Amino acid sequence: MIRPILLKVLPKDGTILEAGCGLGQWIVYLARQGYRMAGVELVEECVKICKNVYPDMDIRSGDVRALPYPDGSFAGMISLGVVEHLIEGPEQAVREMARTLRPGGIAVVTVPAFNFFMRAWYPVRRVLVDIFRWNPWVRKAMGRPPAAGDAGQAAEALRDLRSRTRPEFWPALGMEDGKAAFIEYKCRKGQIDGVMESAGFEVVESSPLRHPFSYRDIFGGIFLERGGGAEGTPELNLAGRVLDGLFRAFGPHFFNYMYLVVARKKERSP
Repeated sequence: MIRPILLKVLPKDGTILEAGCGLGQWIVYLARQGYRMAGVELVEECVKICKNVYPDMDIRSGDVRALPYPDGSFAGMISLGVVEHLIEGPEQAVREMARTLRPGGIAVVTVPAFNFFMRAWYPVRRVLVDIFRWNPWVRKAMGRPPAAGDAGQAAEALRDLRSRTRPEFWPALGMEDGKAAFIEYKCRKGQIDGVMESAGFEVVESSPLRHPFSYRDIFGGIFLERGGGAEGTPELNLAGRVLDGLFRAFGPHFFNYMYLVVARKKERSP
């Protein structure tokens, strides 16, 4: 899905940085395809694992909002599923991409999609989740035990966190260890394009991408084959394939999983 796009657009006449490289899978894969790779990752444990397994790889600790490299260091950059996890929004991370790319350098970014289906369904789901998660009468009728902890405090914590997130991006929130937690933003069509253009990029390609993860995230396992597919990737069952065909009929932005943007740094940034 993403692999052929990377191989098509990334230049080989300079170093490619993965901003937010995790355990380094993409760095290793692209290095084996002949690219000169580097990576930066915020989580120290991931960096240690990378260095232990791939000691020759140029992977270092760092924050995508303040990349530890001089201006114009890279010919290309990838950041896949990273900038949506910054509660303040993606702008600073994208500006750092522009700063550390040379003029004409290529950036490839992916973010989760807040597609047309989600826009209609998520506000309803938020209400339903709050009811089924916290209401003691509903839980009792469903044969579930009372919610752990103080339901009122948990609901208030979620409301407080929601007030501190960016409403123009759809904030996905949850509870971790009894505390409200920001998970990620989901982006509407064209939102990440605008962020990149404001940072001095020219958008070359902007594509909606599909994946069975969309069904898992929204519906759980109802429309997935039991046991998943190769390497744990979920596969749609018969009902899922029928539903997917219906969704496809509404257009590529109706039920896509993410947006992928390929952008070129302009010769002169704003």
